[in-house]
Amino acid sequence: MQTVTAQNAEPDDHAPATCQTRHRKSSRKRTKGEQGERTAARLLASLGWTCERCGHERATCDIIGRDPTGETWAVEVKNRAIIDPLRHMEQASRNASAIGARWMVMAYLHGTGSWLVLRDGLLPEVWPDGATRPRTDGPRRSGARSQTRSVS
Repeated sequence: MQTVTAQNAEPDDHAPATCQTRHRKSSRKRTKGEQGERTAARLLASLGWTCERCGHERATCDIIGRDPTGETWAVEVKNRAIIDPLRHMEQASRNASAIGARWMVMAYLHGTGSWLVLRDGLLPEVWPDGATRPRTDGPRRSGARSQTRSVS
């Protein structure tokens, strides 16, 4: 694992040789995924999170992040054109339970420069990619309608 901070924004991401035999992804898809993971880790680091990229040597999550409050999150990063939120949340939940953390999905919204962020126990949010500081505590899920945001 490699710790990513706002200062080391360009980590060295050479995967070990075992990844090439274990994972059947094409080199292009793997590179695209790694690029998304680096970008997500930089965004989280800019928000005061401590991040460790798991890489492909672990079969858990893409990033283990600790938010400014000290909560640990197993982050699953998706850098693809089609997003399947339910499937991604299920994968993230499985991975998080394996390491005893809460789950989080960051899916890049192509063409927008933003991320769809789904987190365990919180409402979905859209975070701009470094343009402004998104809320890191997020609204809590509840039955109260006052939590619902309206879009004009």
